[in-house]
Amino acid sequence: AEFTAMREQYMRGGEGFIICYSVTDRQSFQEAAKFKELIFQVRHTYEIPLVLVGNKIDLEQFRQ
Repeated sequence: AEFTAMREQYMRGGEGFIICYSVTDRQSFQEAAKFKELIFQVRHTYEIPLVLVGNKIDLEQFRQ
């Protein structure tokens, strides 16, 4: 919460976004979805370049 204003400032100025989540942590995927929606809300558009990256793909046995 303490960096919310700063985060939104970066979102307003960004020309594209990369959102990363861990495939071993379902909550991180849900948080990534929240970030995506926040970006759309702050930018007032869905027309913004965005890449979703799942990391820790090598840990297949821990996948959630």
